[in-house]
Amino acid sequence: MISALKDGGLLVGAYLLGAVPFAYIVAKNVQGIDIRTVGSGNVGATNVARVLGRKWGILVFCLDALKGFLPVAAAQWLNGRGVGAADPPLIIALTALAAIAGHNWPLYFGFRGGKGMATSCGAFAAIFPLGLIIALGVWVISAVATRYVSISSMAAAVAILVAALVLQHAPFAGGKYITSLAALAAILAIVRHRSNIRRLMDGSEDKIGAKTPGG
Repeated sequence: MISALKDGGLLVGAYLLGAVPFAYIVAKNVQGIDIRTVGSGNVGATNVARVLGRKWGILVFCLDALKGFLPVAAAQWLNGRGVGAADPPLIIALTALAAIAGHNWPLYFGFRGGKGMATSCGAFAAIFPLGLIIALGVWVISAVATRYVSISSMAAAVAILVAALVLQHAPFAGGKYITSLAALAAILAIVRHRSNIRRLMDGSEDKIGAKTPGG
């Protein structure tokens, strides 16, 4: 009973923290605007960077990443494990997923949130740091080559799944929860970027450094 309450508290806490709309809070306090009504309308770091400037986008990215890192680190600590320990139990992967879901579908905004990339980075920094490092490398290479944030983000999400399959000693046994989380994160990244995919197909997607917000 105590264990169930602890696990339930972790999941609820992770979701509620993940749902905190830092992009909205920063935009309101810096320029008095509702980030949902400007640019792409996305409640995330990329839209903030394009509307308010790079430094504010970086701030929002870091805050959103903490929403993923802190609950997962707490779950690891409560389960007697360190950050990045191999073969995590199910509750740790579920805590990560709850934080990402909170950002994507926040209770406070009628379940309409961001794309979850920064929060996913934070979660994977705690649960699978080596995979995250590889994914960030893929993001940088893709960003330099294409200058599209959307393509780079989707490529990084797929890269972390490949890393989970290749780098874990037992990706379908002890490491199955990291593998499953990485697969879900990759699927979510592609689904949440569907509007960007449409803009890429019709040639209207903004590149990195564009003045006009596009997503």
